[in-house]
Amino acid sequence: MKLSFLKNYFYEIIFYALLIWVAGYSLANLTTKPRLWYDEGVNIEIAGNLARFGMLDMQIAPGVFSELAYTFQATGYPVTVPLAAFFKLFGFGATQARLYMLLWILAALMSIFFVLKRLMGEKDALCVLSLIATFASFFDNGRAVIGEIPGFVFVVWALYFWLLKTSYGWSGFFLGLAVATKPSVYITVFPAIVLALIILRDRWFTRSTKIVLGAVAPMLIRIILAMPDPFSLSSWLFVFRLFDNPFGTNVSVWTYAVQNILSLPRTVSLVYFSLFMILTLFAWFLLRQKKESSEVYRKFFIFSMLYILFAFLYYLKSPGWIRYLIGVELFIFILFVPALKKVINYFLPNRILIFYVVICLLVTIQLVHLFTGAKLYSSRAEEEMAIFINQEMPDKTVGIVNIPQIGALIESSRKFQMWKMVGVPQLGEDILLYRPRLDILIVANGAVGRTFQNYPQNPYYLLKTIGRYDIYAVTKE
Repeated sequence: MKLSFLKNYFYEIIFYALLIWVAGYSLANLTTKPRLWYDEGVNIEIAGNLARFGMLDMQIAPGVFSELAYTFQATGYPVTVPLAAFFKLFGFGATQARLYMLLWILAALMSIFFVLKRLMGEKDALCVLSLIATFASFFDNGRAVIGEIPGFVFVVWALYFWLLKTSYGWSGFFLGLAVATKPSVYITVFPAIVLALIILRDRWFTRSTKIVLGAVAPMLIRIILAMPDPFSLSSWLFVFRLFDNPFGTNVSVWTYAVQNILSLPRTVSLVYFSLFMILTLFAWFLLRQKKESSEVYRKFFIFSMLYILFAFLYYLKSPGWIRYLIGVELFIFILFVPALKKVINYFLPNRILIFYVVICLLVTIQLVHLFTGAKLYSSRAEEEMAIFINQEMPDKTVGIVNIPQIGALIESSRKFQMWKMVGVPQLGEDILLYRPRLDILIVANGAVGRTFQNYPQNPYYLLKTIGRYDIYAVTKE
């Protein structure tokens, strides 16, 4: 009976085992690995303010909000609004925020499996899932409160409605949600799908129009929620400048592009996925995979390759931020598995076992890397700092200098914040100008010089250091 059960439900057992593994591994280091970091601090703050004050914005002083949310909301409302609801139901904190993101991780795995088993079969879909579920960057991006993995969920469902349901309006709706979730990572899905339809000669104008119309509602909601005055020309000019050069430096995007191209051979993850891409293209163009694939898979392949190309070009103009490529990496995993099977069948016919051995070997290598070499930086300092301030100094006014991952966790009625984000003007007043002076300041190690550089008569002294952060207390006059 047991053997028959295993035989009948073998693939389902593997699928649920992968989900349990991902959940278990994530829960073991939920808020500490990766450590809470800048961008997710912004998103936790925004969602918390929506839950408590009805404001989808960052607080710069008690009861005062920036009113510049459109300049820094890299992650959109499809992530932050449900997170606010999650806070309402289960309370506010880093643990709740990371548990919420774990739900997105599991939703991504289930969505990928559901769609891929219809595109390439259950076995290949499980192979893809195994590679994703052991991939360090999947945990690094997925566990943090940012939009990369939720955006990919929406892209997967957009492809489902396009390829398997031929519903172009719904496909556009989910593509719109993906872009609203993380514009910098998924904005290129629109040119990718339009160009794919043109290449396929698939009534591209009519169907592209339906896709664009389907995307209007989620994109409009993003604009309305983020921009206090959506009819302001100056606001839109700032947005366009930000997209042209979102990194706010004097370095030309062409300079970044050259630097990133030259660094390719030295970046292990890019070399890793480049090898997968070479094999994928070899199988497609030289081993007849293109001719032997179904029409649905051919559409999927063309779209995926176009998205990979456009997203990689967008990455090239960044300061080398690999996290911009998480969608590219997931698509490469998906394309690689059937390509690997094609290559092995071509050179070693009837040796399908070798295919599964290679997949198991890659999964093992990724697991070893995950536990030994992956740069999932671990820290409890952010939570410890918030606990110390909230519990040990409950009556003190607090100034936080450019550390939203801590600021988000400080009690809101007594906190004052100042940020200088990449590509965005300073948000919040200079906290050293407040009168009466704030009781304590929280500053990152090494940033104290920049914070006090214009104040030779610095009235603060170092009180305590927690991890990478310093607490300064005001000198009693």
